[in-house]
Amino acid sequence: MNHVGIRWQMMVWNTAAFAVVLVAFGTLVYSLLRQTHYEQIDRVLTSRFRELVADDRLFASPEERFQFWVRKFGKHVEIPGIVRHHDGRTIAQAEQLQQFPPLDAPSSPTPQPRFDSLILPNGDHMRRLTAVVPTSGGDYTLMLLSELEHIDEELGLVINTLLITIPATLFVAAALAYFLAYKALAPVEQLRLQTDEISAERLDQRLPVHNPSDELGLLAQTINSMIQRLERSFDEVRRFTADASHELRTPIAVIRSEAELGVDASHDPSAARQRFESILEECSRLASVTSQLLTLSREDAGVILPGHRLVPVAPVLLDAIESFRPLASAKRQEITAEVIHDAEIPADPDRLRQIFHNLLDNAIKYTPVDGRIRVTLRRENSDAVIAVEDNGPGIPPEHLPRVFDRFYRVDKSSDAGDGAGLGLSIVQSIVMSLGGHVEVESNVGEGSLFRVWLPQPLSPSIIDRNASRLNTRDEAD
Repeated sequence: MNHVGIRWQMMVWNTAAFAVVLVAFGTLVYSLLRQTHYEQIDRVLTSRFRELVADDRLFASPEERFQFWVRKFGKHVEIPGIVRHHDGRTIAQAEQLQQFPPLDAPSSPTPQPRFDSLILPNGDHMRRLTAVVPTSGGDYTLMLLSELEHIDEELGLVINTLLITIPATLFVAAALAYFLAYKALAPVEQLRLQTDEISAERLDQRLPVHNPSDELGLLAQTINSMIQRLERSFDEVRRFTADASHELRTPIAVIRSEAELGVDASHDPSAARQRFESILEECSRLASVTSQLLTLSREDAGVILPGHRLVPVAPVLLDAIESFRPLASAKRQEITAEVIHDAEIPADPDRLRQIFHNLLDNAIKYTPVDGRIRVTLRRENSDAVIAVEDNGPGIPPEHLPRVFDRFYRVDKSSDAGDGAGLGLSIVQSIVMSLGGHVEVESNVGEGSLFRVWLPQPLSPSIIDRNASRLNTRDEAD
């Protein structure tokens, strides 16, 4: 069935379901008709039995009256009967039954009539009433019979009719089911053809949605949403490739230019030294961009997985702050920090440190001389929240939605924009891999605030000595 088309599957299943309904309906009709006829015959036999039992002379002379009634039933109403004494003697028997061996009565007959069906030795199908009639001469077993030939003929006609009409009806139902399946799936085929026309170069196309509320409309909307995501992904890949090529081409071009000038200035050691220093600087920049691109590629591919060792956040944060103090001091910037609550999260310390390094590097880079940078670590419900706030120039509102895009820089002409624009992208990628998220708030002229939520269980104990250690360092500075 897996290799059969949906149209044929729909036809087969619809026809099978209709066949079950038809067979069940035919069986029900046959059963009800049979039961109705049998009940009608049982009522006739019961009526004759009650006539016999109601005879006032039956108690005085049972054998004589039994013989009378058996002859009467057999001649006038065509209901042959048999009467036997409890000692096994046959008291009366209809002429139609004398040619056959004595019929055995059902086991344990009762005064209440009991009905069953039997086939006589000549093949006649009969309905039988059996009951015990108590009299002064003892108990007598009475059996009254009625032929079922006309009922069997009628039921046979019903069966033959069903055997002919059910297959014919199923054939018509199968053809109709296939036609309906064809009509129902025609829009799907049209949708498939239209989807097949959309390629990587034509991702701007969308499928028409005729009825947004039905299943095909929902399917078309889902496909359109997928195409939109693919288009966005392709655009990001193209932009990433173009930006990466630009970022890598620039230092390579500088290195080549400086090397050529260094060759020309080989007779002047001081000029050659200056060229080599410039080459080393560009090589460092190229290595940094390459390392950042490698980190993002590994994050996208899922090669770097979150660690399972509990890492205290405060020590890693404090070490990151200390490593950036010389850079901040060079710009006469003040870094203050406050650990309100410490946390232990399952992570790789190096990746956690990279988050703090990129945030601090970004803050120092965009904070002016004599500026201030404030770092806090606190607990919010079950999250560890790290905040890095500066009093730099801030970020215009139109740039806020894109600050975490790769290679995106707010002010590419400033000296602060010498980086490749990958630091915040790496922060977001690592934080998301740890199950957290990062947000930014900024006002032009007032500074920026970056918050990182790491939703991991916090340590029940608060390491106050980390806060004391930090405060001691700040006072010493």
